[in-house]
Amino acid sequence: SVEFGYDKLLRQFVAFQSGVPSAHFERGTANAEQFGQFMQASIWVGERPFHILAKQPITMHKIARRTRVLTRRDEKLDIVIVDFIQGLAINRDPLNANWGIYEKMEYWTNALVSLAAECNVAMVVMAQANRRSQGRMPDMGDIEGGDYLAQRADVVTAMYRPKSEKGIIELGVHKNRVSGEVTTVTVNQEY
Repeated sequence: SVEFGYDKLLRQFVAFQSGVPSAHFERGTANAEQFGQFMQASIWVGERPFHILAKQPITMHKIARRTRVLTRRDEKLDIVIVDFIQGLAINRDPLNANWGIYEKMEYWTNALVSLAAECNVAMVVMAQANRRSQGRMPDMGDIEGGDYLAQRADVVTAMYRPKSEKGIIELGVHKNRVSGEVTTVTVNQEY
């Protein structure tokens, strides 16, 4: 993750697994039952092989190196999640020093697709939508420089959280090469 550190990501994941909003633990308002749920989820998460790369700057080189090392150790690596693609750093190379967002997105997308194929892992790549999408479900055109990413992706989804409806998240599937189904799903949960 280029946005959150290791501890924050782990807390959020444990909160999700426990079904208890992380705010209860951050504010110290969790009751005994919630604390128990959180502890059970912590144990469950602790038994899973998580590898979080959160040390800045995060480059494609670091992601590729970590992914290759884990797959060569005969560890079962099923999925790599990149949060978020526009926040990745470009390796310090004079040839790409003047790249704009479109060149960077093409570079990152090609590198991630190649890495997924090489290591036989699913690749989930998050992208930040531009501000024009505020107040509505983002679509593929709302990802700055995302044309190439949307073109290469098998599935493109968007997430929207209406400000007026606390705990509601809408997930929109805009492209789906896997099943062809394009839909919107509403999830009622708060983490």
